[in-house]
Amino acid sequence: MKLTKNKLREMIKEVINENNQRIDETIPAVAKEWKALDKACDILSKSVYNLAKAVGKQDRKSANDLGGLWKYTYKNIEKFKELVSKEILSKLQ
Repeated sequence: MKLTKNKLREMIKEVINENNQRIDETIPAVAKEWKALDKACDILSKSVYNLAKAVGKQDRKSANDLGGLWKYTYKNIEKFKELVSKEILSKLQ
């Protein structure tokens, strides 16, 4: 699968939009910290996109590899956030 700049940009925008639509408001004690975590993930996504863009100017294959690695890493970040939400934060209610 060839990953172009536009495809990478769309993937990142899609992930960011999904995160902005769901904010865990059930835990008012840590809502501020949870929102900060989401914001940090968004900043990381944008930074990876900028890095892939810069790398893509020199080597497209490496930019594609970076996009694939980021997709794999982001899935693990999402699993972590889901586990924290279900296993830890739900017990604080």
